[in-house]
Amino acid sequence: MFESNVSANRARPRRQKAGKGGTAAGKSAALSQSPRERRTGHAPRQLVAVTACALILALGILGWDLSEPWRNAPPSATGQIAMPMSGGVSLIDPANGRATELIAPRQNASVTAVAWSPDRQTLAYTLFHRRPEDRVSSAELFTISAKGGDPKLIVPRPQPGTVIDAPAWAPDGQSIYFAFQGVENGRPVARIERVELASGNRQQLFADASYPSISADGKLVAYMYDDGTGQSLRVGPATGGEGRELVKATAFKGLMGPRFSPDGSWIAFVAVGPGPAGLAPTPRGLLARLFDAPVAYAHGDPWNIWRVRPDGSDLQRATQLQEDEPLVAWSRDGAWLAIHGAGGLWIVDARGTSEPRRIADGTIGAIDW
Repeated sequence: MFESNVSANRARPRRQKAGKGGTAAGKSAALSQSPRERRTGHAPRQLVAVTACALILALGILGWDLSEPWRNAPPSATGQIAMPMSGGVSLIDPANGRATELIAPRQNASVTAVAWSPDRQTLAYTLFHRRPEDRVSSAELFTISAKGGDPKLIVPRPQPGTVIDAPAWAPDGQSIYFAFQGVENGRPVARIERVELASGNRQQLFADASYPSISADGKLVAYMYDDGTGQSLRVGPATGGEGRELVKATAFKGLMGPRFSPDGSWIAFVAVGPGPAGLAPTPRGLLARLFDAPVAYAHGDPWNIWRVRPDGSDLQRATQLQEDEPLVAWSRDGAWLAIHGAGGLWIVDARGTSEPRRIADGTIGAIDW
């Protein structure tokens, strides 16, 4: 029995005590380990610090970009957007996209453009339709109260096939500018005219022109000029005469629909093509650049929204949205742009720093806000 216990004790290895009780061999082995070996399984402190700093910096940049819409957000979109709708006119609430019918839809007719009066009490619109006595359709200019009722014919077609289009009110509300296309003396004509509402008198202002837009002070008219070689953007005096070129016809494959901003500092328009070489890109947020997904439609070449100063400087693309034959309108405070095309009705921060928001289905025709 005694020998058996002794043998068992001898078979057990002796446990080394930590600290002072350790053997000399154990202490020597511990001292011989390099610092790297003693820290095996743990990242160096410098690497941890650098990684933490990089993470904090990245989160800061991302947080700054995410907070930009809140820091510089435009005021809430208010008012009503007047929009052609299946031969009628609807008023769209930009906050939620709800539509209120102002003019009931008509079969075999199309509203081509609408325009608010300066006091927002009356709406001018052009209706493409066929009178019972005509063999071909024409477009004529009407007005209607913003509360509804019977429309009033302002500019009738002089002969079947004439197109009256793109109404724009003078700031004093006493006259309306419009585009005229028809045939006179056997030759096609296109021009911008003005009609006085009280008397019905009309004045011819600019030849080979369309899409008039009036500056807030009533002094300038922005319009599209087409001499048969291409479309260019011009401005001229509200009384008519010679226009001054802002955007050359060679800058784009095509352009149309210029609109003065409420403060007169910009002219927005739509155009096909990348624009002149060397233009600086529109400033956009980090997330918008990373996750950008342009919208395109198959009806034709995609159009984009551009803007330029009334003196022709600072030409830039206003949005990345690509639409099918869109037209634009400014909100009354100039903080927003509404864009109407075949793909829908959109609103976007006029500075172009946010992505467009689709609020309703679209058709074709000029809108007003």
